[in-house]
Amino acid sequence: MSKGMFSDVHDMLQGDKWTYDSGFYANDGNSDLFICFFYSDDGEQMAYLNNGSEEAIADYEVTEDELDDGTPLMLIRVGELVLGYMNDGTDWYIIDKDANVAVAAELTEEEAEFIFDAVQD
Repeated sequence: MSKGMFSDVHDMLQGDKWTYDSGFYANDGNSDLFICFFYSDDGEQMAYLNNGSEEAIADYEVTEDELDDGTPLMLIRVGELVLGYMNDGTDWYIIDKDANVAVAAELTEEEAEFIFDAVQD
């Protein structure tokens, strides 16, 4: 795992070998939202979630859900923190706890680090 965005995450994982898998970023007009997935050499998986005011990284659980209009989405739970995400065939979206939907960008590790560092300044 490279330094930068995930250097603190790397320290939290006590030196285990974690690799960035994929991630999403959105700004809902009020907050920067992140969902990032990692995997280890031995097949373990972790997720990093940030809802603009809270963040968490740990094992995660994925469940299926739907918006009030019936649109299907996936909920990612890391501890008590939950964010949703979905793809409509064209675009990605992140959904916050209040069911606000924000268009999201799918990110490479380098893009994720750049955006995360930019919004932290």
